[in-house]
Amino acid sequence: MKKLAIVTKVVVFFIIGVVLFFLISPIFVPKTINKKNGFYRTIIQGFYQEPENSLDAVFVGDSSIYRAISPIIMWEEYGFTSYDFASPAQKIWDSYYCIKEVFKYQKPKIIVLHIDAAFHDYPMNEFNKRHLYDNMPTSINKVEAIIDPVQKNKGAQLYDLIFPIFRFHSRWSELNSDDFEYAYTKMHYCSKGYLLAKGKKPYKGEKDYMKKKLPKNKLGKRATEYLIKIKELCEENNAKLALIENPAPNVWNLEKNREITKLATRYEIPFLDLNMKLEELGIDWNQDTHDKGEHMNLQGAEKVSKYIGKYLKENYQLPDHRREKKYEQWWQDTSLYKEKIRTEQ
Repeated sequence: MKKLAIVTKVVVFFIIGVVLFFLISPIFVPKTINKKNGFYRTIIQGFYQEPENSLDAVFVGDSSIYRAISPIIMWEEYGFTSYDFASPAQKIWDSYYCIKEVFKYQKPKIIVLHIDAAFHDYPMNEFNKRHLYDNMPTSINKVEAIIDPVQKNKGAQLYDLIFPIFRFHSRWSELNSDDFEYAYTKMHYCSKGYLLAKGKKPYKGEKDYMKKKLPKNKLGKRATEYLIKIKELCEENNAKLALIENPAPNVWNLEKNREITKLATRYEIPFLDLNMKLEELGIDWNQDTHDKGEHMNLQGAEKVSKYIGKYLKENYQLPDHRREKKYEQWWQDTSLYKEKIRTEQ
């Protein structure tokens, strides 16, 4: 009986220690990445605050997604619900694990994957990994993503990514009110993953940029493998998969278009290349980019979002929820979104 009591105390002590470990960890994780651009963390964390099985479409990929696609614009125009589950420099294998997370919480009719990352066969740097994985809840999907050999995480980095407190425990002297306030705050994100940029810095490169040569025009082997896994994952969850490339004069050309077209045809995946639709979109490179062609600004994102919204509505018969009481929060978020546009620089 005495041994049993000791064992029981040890187990209870261990459980309490683990609980405290997970409770304290969020305090030490940095809350802001860049004050100018706001809370990147809300893009990922905000996804988990959307009501379960409430999203019709989910956009997955890198910054080209969260800078060019506004779910609120598509809601206003067409009435379907969506979210940008995206992060900086996200690779195809990261997108695979993101999509696994999507299906854990949602039953979207379609996953839209940004495809430029298919030409990258190297992992994200630690800074960008943390944008994504530090803001995911601890789960089997997260652990599988971090320990996947394709990530090339080794030694202490494995534990740091799974348990961020190991990486940030030394921040105790830097902690401020934000660290405690936002550690446990539910990060509802009215923009549904879209990151607003109102500034204008024109693209001044080649007008017919699709004909230019680029150094990386070949599909990555591992990226292709994970694209196939994504297709299979979508099929298992009764969701359609579509590939997209947003307007990108600095990194896109005809060779890339042909490579993705061949791949998409081979695996019977629809592919929409908006670089081939610039006139229909009405893109003005003097007005519609905030960083010289790298990403869309608000004006460019509105054009892209309306076009994609129409494309999805016509090709995937997405429902119109605008008159449904269940989706009243979307109208509240629309008001917050418009206020954000009015007040942010």
